[in-house]
Amino acid sequence: MIDRAGIEAQGAAQIWDVIKNLQVNSGSISNPGSGEEEFIEGIANVNLRNLGENSTLTLVNGRRQVSAAATTRSGGEMVDINAIPLVMVERMEVLTDGGSALYGSDAVAGVVNMIMRTEFEGLELYADIQNVEKAGSLFDKTGSGIWGWASASGDSHLVLAGERYERDPVSVLDARYFDEDSRFNDIVGSTPTAATAVFNSPALGANFNMAYVNSAATARNIAEGGLSDPVYTDPLCRSLRSASGEPFFVGSRYDDRGENAGSCREFTDAWENMTVGMQRDSLAGSFSHRFSERAEFYSFAQWSDSRILRSDSGAISARGPTVFLAAPGSHIGNPLFGGYAVGQTAELGFFAPAAGLKAPTSVPNAPNALANGGMNVPMFANVRLNTPRTGGDSNISDTNTLSVQTGLKGEFTAFSDREFTYDVGLSWSGTSVRTTLSHAAA
Repeated sequence: MIDRAGIEAQGAAQIWDVIKNLQVNSGSISNPGSGEEEFIEGIANVNLRNLGENSTLTLVNGRRQVSAAATTRSGGEMVDINAIPLVMVERMEVLTDGGSALYGSDAVAGVVNMIMRTEFEGLELYADIQNVEKAGSLFDKTGSGIWGWASASGDSHLVLAGERYERDPVSVLDARYFDEDSRFNDIVGSTPTAATAVFNSPALGANFNMAYVNSAATARNIAEGGLSDPVYTDPLCRSLRSASGEPFFVGSRYDDRGENAGSCREFTDAWENMTVGMQRDSLAGSFSHRFSERAEFYSFAQWSDSRILRSDSGAISARGPTVFLAAPGSHIGNPLFGGYAVGQTAELGFFAPAAGLKAPTSVPNAPNALANGGMNVPMFANVRLNTPRTGGDSNISDTNTLSVQTGLKGEFTAFSDREFTYDVGLSWSGTSVRTTLSHAAA
């Protein structure tokens, strides 16, 4: 259990700051480097023993809370624990032995129950500001407060709490671990680099543009025990530069031995963030009244609104490969077959006469035509737009969460003076998310 004193001793600004320090918690999608992005990025969850988001039950005052209106890539669901103002939390009870027998399959890893400060009296105000030293004027800023009132008899309690949280996006360039050996990079252009993606067969009449052959990478693969298949690289790669002025480069330091690629790449550090920008407002309140020693009314309500801003390099990549046919006349015909080449069947417009149309003799804007500096053969590749990368894409997610709990609890005597306790309550919670997408112009 983590009580209020333990929470304050950690200097936590939000509930996630407390959860992440639990040794039993690991694999939360909130962890940097989790690989989860888009709708999930910016929220926080509990993942006891790293058994998955669906295996840890998160409760508020012993009641279930609605899951965030988004799922992980694997379909996992989780409660956004940061939707509750930390200033309202009295303690966190963590059951690590598994609670599936009592709560069901969503408690296989355990249960985390957050108890609210429903009997607080007085006024407390908090302010917190944190940042990464290299980030300069970029900060995490938190302001919160709680006010509580009790009747003279102590039978009634009213507690109100609010929190404002703002986080500036922080680039990986400001990370302590960032150096020349940890730079991010990605592919530029749509040139295929593997032999299996290029139909370069002289037997079929291919007249391949040999400027694309990367002899050095091919020789290196052979020397390292790899295949002798040719490696292809855009011949303009080494002469062009990124939008920031850095030269493009070939291959990646993560290529496997004997499998060196010829992809043209640029550094993308400028669009990689440790944290995304976000703003969150949250309110919570409770009211309780004890009618007698045997009957008490209780209620709790919580609301939060968060806005998460994600931006990227602006580059867009197709989900799958696109087939590029060769330009008319790209293949060399075989005189033995009357000037016909089998590869001609993969040229643009070859089958036009079959449809009663005239076959084109040239297609000036064919991207892989020899006249345009292309490979001059049929190929398939993933189309990429907006490279070199200049930024421009932004996604804004607005998430609203509301929950209400109310009920009557107490005890009574019946059946030969036997004591019984009761708790009759109603709990409701809901959440919604709206995402606005803005793409850079292609």
